[in-house]
This record gives sequence, structure tokens and C-alpha cells, in this order.
Amino acid sequence: MYFFNIVLYGGLAHLGASLYEVRDIYNASNWVDSFIFDTEDDPTLGYVNYLNHDDAVAQGIFSTDDDLVTFGADHTSIGSGRGRSSVRVVTNKSYNHALVIADIAHMPGSVCGTWNAFWLSGPDWPRNGEIDIIEGINSQAENMMTQHTSPGCYLASQDCSSDIGCTKRAGGVTSYGDGFNANGGGVYAMEWNSNHIAIWFWPNGTQPSDVSDSVSPDPDGWGSPLVNFNGGIDTAACDIDATFKDQAIIFDTTFCGMMAEPAFPLDPVCSAFGNNCVDYVANTPEAFIETYWAINSLKVYQVAAEANTTTTATNLDNGDDDNDDADSDDSDDEEPKKKKHHHHHHHHHHHHHHHRHHHSKHHKKKELRLHPTVPLVAPIPVPTI
Repeated sequence: MYFFNIVLYGGLAHLGASLYEVRDIYNASNWVDSFIFDTEDDPTLGYVNYLNHDDAVAQGIFSTDDDLVTFGADHTSIGSGRGRSSVRVVTNKSYNHALVIADIAHMPGSVCGTWNAFWLSGPDWPRNGEIDIIEGINSQAENMMTQHTSPGCYLASQDCSSDIGCTKRAGGVTSYGDGFNANGGGVYAMEWNSNHIAIWFWPNGTQPSDVSDSVSPDPDGWGSPLVNFNGGIDTAACDIDATFKDQAIIFDTTFCGMMAEPAFPLDPVCSAFGNNCVDYVANTPEAFIETYWAINSLKVYQVAAEANTTTTATNLDNGDDDNDDADSDDSDDEEPKKKKHHHHHHHHHHHHHHHRHHHSKHHKKKELRLHPTVPLVAPIPVPTI
């Protein structure tokens, strides 16, 4: 009987892993139709002018040529107005539980003044959580992965509601920026279920075969992740299902802002360019030649039993929800009200509970996102280099 239990356990483990089925594959063929080009003033106060699709194409900073989705920053013009032109793209769909696999040929380099991220966020930040899969600022060499939540969530023995969040740097020099690009890119995977949010990274060519396979990825066979955000021994430290909901997927590059600007003069590479991040970014366009993302594919899997947990943002700009029905097939089991958040109004990033939300053109809703536990004049924490 004991032997039978072992065999059964092995069978169940395999069966459980094989329950993942592909939900969405985003690539050059469908990216433009699947993502919102978010043109709002940067909620993280960056020196950036986020362009819509047509303007980004016209300025040469978005393309879907050669089966690659390529987008990034202007590197020919002196900055003006809101800042250096760039792109911030947000999936129309949002997810509840997912295995997300991003095959990335190139990411923004380790360039002074930049703040780059591949992340997920729910509506009404930070109430429904934020998952940062790739993030870096200035000359950073190694990837930073972070969870941001409302109060009451502790993962990896850290308070995820703090300004810094629950964060870990890992992956070595091939995991981010210049080192990632010099090595030919790589693949990131993030598994979000009721028990954990785990992130894996494989340098180009080293990923397991099922990671590149669109049919049946099996995280149980991937070995230890770079970081496993869970409650550890005390699994009650964070109710993941109550904390992370309706996550849309985002790629962006901003400049300076709440994270990169205060860190700029403290970065040993960037301090050689002075102590004014915005001046450097505005006046040194040629520094940003490597500031672009090139994505082979972004794949989202869910377990079959959770097939109806995606929701869809159906509107880009305003509160008009008349077209909800058009996307009802994506969320048969959801109440209609679940669809009425508009993602690009909600996605904030680090330390967004600061005191300048009234600069946004998106009405008073921003004011409600001030973090209750942080004074309005809270200092912005500076990440260590």
C-alpha cells in the first residue's frame, strides 16, 4: 500500500501539472489588437511621453516586423513637453491565476535614466496587487522581482504593502539589461496560483522544451524558481486569492520618475553624467539606442478548471460600458460588473501612493489610491545599487 501511495502521488503530480492549457498567445500577428497603448501621464511621475499606436509607428518606436514585436524609446530627439517618447502597452484582457511565459529577444539596456518593467497589475492599485516580473533602473545589471499589495500580505518574509514591496534581485547578469541582450535574450515564466507567485528565468537556449511548447508546460519539472513568493511555513501570511485579482499584463519604459530619478546620482555609472536625471534624459537621445523591447511571444496558460477567469477591458478612454457584451465569451462565469474597470487608468507602479496624483487628467479617482498608511510627504525610498 505504501508503494501504491508513492505511485499515485507521482501520477497526481504529473496530472496536476498537465492541466495547463493555452489561453492566449500574443505575438506580432495580434499584438496591436490585443493591447491598449496607454497614453496617460505616467502615474510614476516619469519624464516620458507615452505614444498611441499610430504615433509610435510614425516615430519608428513600434513595429511588428520580422515576427518580432519591437517597441521602446525615441533615441534621436531632444526631449520636450511631457518627456522622451516611449510606449506603455497593457493587455485588453485581465487574468485570475495564470502561467505567463515571455520569450524576449531584447529588453531595454542598463541605461542611465531608464526605468523598465514587464509586470502585471489589477484595478484600483494597490488593492488588487501588482506582480513585477522584470524591473530595473539606471545601470542595474541584475533583475529585480517584486510584489506590491494592500496591507496584510507578507511574502518571502517581507511586507508587500511597504513602499519597496516584497522584492528580490536574482538571476545574474544575463537576467537583465545589457547582459541579457549580449547573451541573446531569454525566457521568463511566472506562475500565479493560490499558493504562490513564482518566477523562473532561462538564458537564451537553456529553457526546458515544454517552456517553448505551446501545448503543455509543466512547472513541476523546471526546478527551483529564481524567486518563490509565498507565505513560507506560515501560508496564512498572505491570502493570495484575496490579494491578487484581475491582473492585466504590461510592458513599459519610463525615465527618471519615482524610482530612477532619486537613484540616478547614487548610481556609480550615472553619477558621471551629473545629478540631474531629467537633464540627461532630455539632452542625450543617443544614450537610448538600446532602450527597446523585442518580444518573440507572450503566452498565457490557465488550468482547465479556471478557463473562465479572464475578464476583458472593453473600453479605452471613458466610462462608457455599452460594449460589454462583445467580450462575454471571455468570462462566461463572471458578473458583468467585473468588466467595468478600465485597466489603463489603474496601473501604477512603485510608490504610487504619493502626493501628486492630482496632476493626472483622470479625475479624482486617482486621489482614492493614496495609500492610507503613508503620509503625503513620505520620502521616496532609494533602491540600493
